[in-house]
Amino acid sequence: MIGWYEANLVLIEATFLNFLLALSIQVPLRLGVFSFAGVGSYGLGAYTAAILTLRYDVPAFVAIGAAVLLAAVVGYLFSLLVARLNGLYLAMATIAFVLIIAVLATNGGELTGGANGLPGVPGLAILGLTVPRGWPLLLATWGIVAVAGLIAWRLAAGRLRLTWHVAREDELAAQTIGLDPNSITWQAPGLNHNIWLTHFIADGKDAYPLIDEWIETKAEEYWRTHVATRTHDIQMSRGAVHQYHLYGKFPIGDTVRRGGWWYHNSLESKKYWFGEPWGGPDTELARPLFVKNLEERIAQMTRLANDPKASMIEAFGAQKTREQQVPIIDGLVNNNEGYFQVNVPNKGALPGIPDDVVVEVPAIVNQKGIQPIRVDPLPAKIMLEHVLPEWLDMERELLAYKTGDRSMLLWDVLESHQTKSYQQAVEVLDELLKMEGHEEMAEHYRFPKNWLG
Repeated sequence: MIGWYEANLVLIEATFLNFLLALSIQVPLRLGVFSFAGVGSYGLGAYTAAILTLRYDVPAFVAIGAAVLLAAVVGYLFSLLVARLNGLYLAMATIAFVLIIAVLATNGGELTGGANGLPGVPGLAILGLTVPRGWPLLLATWGIVAVAGLIAWRLAAGRLRLTWHVAREDELAAQTIGLDPNSITWQAPGLNHNIWLTHFIADGKDAYPLIDEWIETKAEEYWRTHVATRTHDIQMSRGAVHQYHLYGKFPIGDTVRRGGWWYHNSLESKKYWFGEPWGGPDTELARPLFVKNLEERIAQMTRLANDPKASMIEAFGAQKTREQQVPIIDGLVNNNEGYFQVNVPNKGALPGIPDDVVVEVPAIVNQKGIQPIRVDPLPAKIMLEHVLPEWLDMERELLAYKTGDRSMLLWDVLESHQTKSYQQAVEVLDELLKMEGHEEMAEHYRFPKNWLG
């Protein structure tokens, strides 16, 4: 057996070196990046080190360091060119990069040795001591492969994954605990603005423990120091975490705003639960700012839409939005299939909700249409305290419309967290119905006979 190993040392060394090459592909793939650029960097580094040692008598370790540096610089510059690509397009671009390196090496003449390569590269020397070919060099190769493999494994399986899964929509929660939204898969079914994170997966494993760890070790500091820059920046607020502890599933997006009256009974309470400087989006501080920004955005879009010379990229930037409307249209029209969160008639997608009620669930979207995915039932507590009550709200509002009963509208206002008194509710509803454009509504909705108010 020893004789076989000795007879095949070159093959074994090449095999372990190819393990390193495989790791260069595996690491970005685990990040969700379909890239073969590591192969090009591998060749570029190898040729650089060989040329420096063979042509210019540069010490091996210096040559290897220079090769690593050159490969890193070229890789960085290449990444700037392909930063906006993903999926198959990114893979094709990185294959082109590999082919370019191969063509340069094959046609590099005397410098690269052409198709014959560069035979006779000096052996590896460490601190002036040459590592002999054969078993010593093989053991050194094994050691390098083992270290690289251990680092990759620790990044994938250990706590360090919080810092490296940052290459691939749509969740501030993931960003806050150290994950890029594109490094995770998730599922959050429910009703519109009433959805709950039932599946949160990173690297094929349940990522909810990462949320628990963040809450235990970093949440208090985050709540003490974080100052929102958007009125709706409440995803990882104290209120969101409190609801998670109440229900065992994390509320997502506008779901956080719902909660109970205790989150909303004063501006001080709102700031405690949803943070500075506005206390969430539903306060007298946040709402005027939100409306002002919305009006300015609409005015900007109107101006640009009516200006044939306007540049959309200059106005809005080239960064693709994380909003789903355009990709959904792209999927339906151009068959660019995608996985999206959609609002569709239930038809059995979410257990416990009538088929004719619109639910928010994941779906596959392509030219065949929007194909909802049947999800597991939500926890009973969430159904009883959040989802079913909202369905009943909808039924009550439909009944109010059918009967024209204004007192049912008043009930809705009284149920709002913003309402402080009965008289306030009456006045708010009266003002709403007197607004311009609401004349038909005011005529349709009437209080019952003998109404005392």
